[in-house]
Amino acid sequence: MMVTSSVRVPRRLVIDGVAAVILALVIGSLIASFRAMPSIPAGVQRTLDPRPAGERVVASAQQVLAAKPDDPAAMANLATAYLLRVRETGDPSYYPRAEALLNRSQDLRPEDPNVLLGLGSLAASRHDFAQALGFGQRAVAALPTRAASYSVVIDALVELGRYDEAVQAAQQMVNLRPDQASYSRISYLRELNGDVDGAIDAMRIAVASGAPDAEPT
Repeated sequence: MMVTSSVRVPRRLVIDGVAAVILALVIGSLIASFRAMPSIPAGVQRTLDPRPAGERVVASAQQVLAAKPDDPAAMANLATAYLLRVRETGDPSYYPRAEALLNRSQDLRPEDPNVLLGLGSLAASRHDFAQALGFGQRAVAALPTRAASYSVVIDALVELGRYDEAVQAAQQMVNLRPDQASYSRISYLRELNGDVDGAIDAMRIAVASGAPDAEPT
């Protein structure tokens, strides 16, 4: 899969550069991890527990943190769940809660890629894209093979107007993991370059790549 190093993105590939959706990959994996009854069909599970996805994820993450109160990963997961609740509710009071958890976890593990990714996502959600880029680049440096870290880098680069660099980062992300998060970002890059049909094609692939009941879908 090739994106090319220019701003123009070929149609055979697939940025949701809007900061509101930068957590898609992380949230999708969290929802999958925290489902209490994975063997039950999604529709039945929603009937048994009709709460929004973010509310369910927050509850599960809180249980994990209660069992492991000093675990930086558990703190970062709960912080990410709080950011999902912001997306669902529009309530900014979740931001300081997420920030407090991420700061605590960073004190314990400064270069942990999960913590850096959470800090980058928080910064992007607050439209501090320069800071988001810094955290994203550190997350990539800490774990270059993790595609999720590139999502923060791509979104920040787009919002800062650095489109050529965003295309290069998108190429790296899709090479690592051609999934919903990477295809949606390719879609946005295509839209920015006037290729609306190609953007629609890429976003359709992104939708098909995700779980039907997942919040990012």
